[in-house]
Amino acid sequence: MLKKETLIISLGDNAVRIGVCSGGELVRSDRRFVPSEGLDALWRAGLRPLDDALRSLLRDLQVRPGTPAMVVFHSPSSFADIYVAPSTGSVAKNAAMLNLRQTVAPMPGGWQMRAVPVRSFSGRPGAAQGERARDQAPSEQAAPSENTKPAAVKEPKGDGAKSTLMLTLAESNECCDVIARCMERVGVRVYAILPARAGLLVKGLRAGDSTGNVPVVRVHVCEQTMTLMGWANGQLLFSRCTDAGYGLLTEALHRSAKNANVGDDFTRETAARTLFTVGIPSENQVLDATHNLRGEHALPLMQPALQRCIVEIRQTLRFGMSEVDLDRSNVIIDGPGASIPGFVETLSAQLERPLQSANVAVATAVAEDMVGDLPVAASMLDASELWLVPACEEVRRNDIRLGVAMRAGAGAAMLALGFMAWQAFSTSRVARQQAGALQSRVSEVVTAEKTQRDLATIAGRATQVRTLLTNGLGDVPDWVGVLAMIGEHGIEGLELADISFDSASNERENATVLTLRGRALATSAPPPAQGAPPDAPRPRDGVASLLQYLEKSPLVVSARIVTNRIESGGRGAREFVVSVELKAAKPLPPDVQLADEGESADNLAEAGAGMEGVSSAVIESSMPVEAPSLDAPSPATVPGVTP
Repeated sequence: MLKKETLIISLGDNAVRIGVCSGGELVRSDRRFVPSEGLDALWRAGLRPLDDALRSLLRDLQVRPGTPAMVVFHSPSSFADIYVAPSTGSVAKNAAMLNLRQTVAPMPGGWQMRAVPVRSFSGRPGAAQGERARDQAPSEQAAPSENTKPAAVKEPKGDGAKSTLMLTLAESNECCDVIARCMERVGVRVYAILPARAGLLVKGLRAGDSTGNVPVVRVHVCEQTMTLMGWANGQLLFSRCTDAGYGLLTEALHRSAKNANVGDDFTRETAARTLFTVGIPSENQVLDATHNLRGEHALPLMQPALQRCIVEIRQTLRFGMSEVDLDRSNVIIDGPGASIPGFVETLSAQLERPLQSANVAVATAVAEDMVGDLPVAASMLDASELWLVPACEEVRRNDIRLGVAMRAGAGAAMLALGFMAWQAFSTSRVARQQAGALQSRVSEVVTAEKTQRDLATIAGRATQVRTLLTNGLGDVPDWVGVLAMIGEHGIEGLELADISFDSASNERENATVLTLRGRALATSAPPPAQGAPPDAPRPRDGVASLLQYLEKSPLVVSARIVTNRIESGGRGAREFVVSVELKAAKPLPPDVQLADEGESADNLAEAGAGMEGVSSAVIESSMPVEAPSLDAPSPATVPGVTP
């Protein structure tokens, strides 16, 4: 249950013991006797008479405050018994618990109960002996064997019937709380508690049983109790744990010394040492020469204690065994009480039958008296099913578990939140990195979208302007281009005197005509001689060259000579008039088609609706270039032409 060194405390009505156990063995221990008025009075006082002795022992053993302790104790309400269940497993445990609840009396604070399987065996003890023993002695049942650890018994195999020895124990919750409060007062903490009766029953069974034909009765005499167990043919006949121990003799010897007025220095420690040294005295025997304590002083008080032990043994043998087994049985007295001089002989004489002694040495018996029930508790550390936990200690442990669980839960929650935060940070960091990597592309996309929107707006406006110009002007010729073309060509020998523009020709409706007037100067080259070859150079005709040039232009529909006559005066110059019909074309280039045609159509519809009723003056004012007047000659406007 506990690891490393274990603190064990034994509580009795006349002495307390504290031991430190390591590896299942006591490594150091100490004892203090306390004034006692009986077990019932001690528990009614809440164990407060033990406080000073416990504090002194804890201080001497240098036990740190708050150390957990295992407590083995004797109390008036403790119950321990052996129940023989004619079954195994959970059925046997349920039957034992049912029997235990029916056996113990109701308590205001309730009981803590245990039913622990000890061992299983084939068959079943004699019903007569077992039932008779239980009827006469309520605690004469058994406990674990020597090499058997209390554990769940396996189901029986084979044809033979199986029975289970169940150790049943009970202690009142009030008693458990009194122990917990006592330990809290002296500065230690209760880890678990064990009624001494249960431990002594287990120890008695572990001492061994009889496998032969001769029945064996073992009587283990310790300070507080006496444990009696009977075996026959390897089966347990009875088991009892009574309150009659050699401590009654020690107390009787101490009271007799007080009655004899031998002095206050004859303490209980002195009485215990005298008992194991001198034993049961005769009438004139000197028990303590220093204090002049004689047998005649002690025998009147020691005789009732001896008589109680004798009665317990006689009644147990009578009702626990058959007469046949009793006549041929061996009764063995062991434990520290067996080494008290004259004790076994006195019992044998009173019972009128020979008793065997375990022949325990006096030194060993004194050592066992010093440690008392501490070795019993140390040997029970591996049987965790036997130990009880006070309700207040159980609440404290639950609070600790709850606190640990809450801290663990908070820690797990913090770890989870930290992981989630780290994951979110990592995700956001990756997102930021990706956003940074895509920022340039995003900027390009945004710029492209903005450019597309701007182009759509410009295209809509251009469509509006084109629609306005087309509706207001219709198809117009590119006369500026024709003039520029004539000026760039510059035909030698021609002088333009007048250029006029006429958009209402009689010959063709809606035709636009440029009228060119000028002079063709006489050429200085002589005409080719008669009979000259065809490819001989001839005088060049400037008017004909002008016509050919104009007819090749994509801006001109046709060009013709209206007048070509020689001037008067005989200088050879000619006057000419050339009529040039111009092609009509749109004033602007075609519409620009963008991706968002719907937007352009909407803008166009808006523009058309908004332009209704606009005057031609507004349209003319929107033209970027004003058309020059062609009524008067303006040779300066035609580059390359000499007026």
